[in-house]
Amino acid sequence: MHSLRAVLFSSKLVICMKRTSIQQLKKDFTVFPFPGLGKNDLVDFEFEIYDTKLKKAKATIAQTPEVVRNYKKIISTGKEHNESFAKLEDSFGSLKKSLNEIKAAVSNRYSENKLQGLLVGLFVTLILTLFTPFLIIGVFAVFSYLAFIGVVSFIKKSLDLKNTLGHVSAVSGNRIFTNNKGTDREERTISHEHCHLMQFNNSKLVNLVYDTNLNLEKLVLDNSPTNHERYLFSKIELEVRVHEFVRTVYYKNGKIPTSLDEFYNESYSFVRKEFAPEALGSDLTTCSHTISLSAHKYLVKLNKDKISENELLQLWDGIERELTGKFICELLFICYVNLVRYYGYIDLSKKLGSEIMGPNLYNFTYESNR
Repeated sequence: MHSLRAVLFSSKLVICMKRTSIQQLKKDFTVFPFPGLGKNDLVDFEFEIYDTKLKKAKATIAQTPEVVRNYKKIISTGKEHNESFAKLEDSFGSLKKSLNEIKAAVSNRYSENKLQGLLVGLFVTLILTLFTPFLIIGVFAVFSYLAFIGVVSFIKKSLDLKNTLGHVSAVSGNRIFTNNKGTDREERTISHEHCHLMQFNNSKLVNLVYDTNLNLEKLVLDNSPTNHERYLFSKIELEVRVHEFVRTVYYKNGKIPTSLDEFYNESYSFVRKEFAPEALGSDLTTCSHTISLSAHKYLVKLNKDKISENELLQLWDGIERELTGKFICELLFICYVNLVRYYGYIDLSKKLGSEIMGPNLYNFTYESNR
């Protein structure tokens, strides 16, 4: 009896924690849906949290069929992004067409002259028999190559994730993996990763997987951001940082911004401040500092020994303010419009979206039609 209880107790220890999206947003903002904003059409979903090695191991095994299905979906809908699979499909398409043509030729010949058609059929069968092993070897080689690339990619990703606080996978379903169980950052990590799940559940999976465009030349003028800064400026990561910023605005005002002016005023004062790295939304100040320092480096390089220090500072102040304004109005605000849609406030998202002028910095940075 005691051993049975022990087994039951130990099995409970590896059961993952589950939440719904609406439960997580209530944790994020203390109240959700937001009062006074009308109808809410949140895409609610349940997600699982894996925070121990045993839970993660069980999840890896359990999610395999779902990962395979999602990979097939990505491959079938994103062939234009995947050259290897596109070429493979074209090859099979050409082979199928050729075989159909041979079959039609033999059938027509057999209809006209049965003996001649039989001889041609035997000849074709002999040729195919001789070449089939080479065809099988070729197909096996292609799939082996693709499998090798997949395994290498998986190992590289696993190594990259070892030092992260948490992660989700676009192809593994609504699962969050955390590496900081029992710490002060655990709930913030869950909130961060849940925001990524909202992105996945409100967008086409294939678009997010292949969405890697990032042009920073018009924002980071010296064009030398670090890998970490490029990561922060990526669209899906920037949206999550804006979500964190919106949380601080809600704690302060008891409401979220409902116009571009409100968003700009809150954002501008926020990115001008100095925050500790653990503060919600502090990465937005990191991005803002990157823009400011880059503008200064660019101007120094461009005007070295041409103008005085005071003239340089005045020039820098004007350009830095302009770039910060563009960063807020043409990048962060569009991220916010997307977030409001994720929160389920479709009408407010459309209203805010009507204040966006284009083409803008967001279109250029992410090569988007948004």
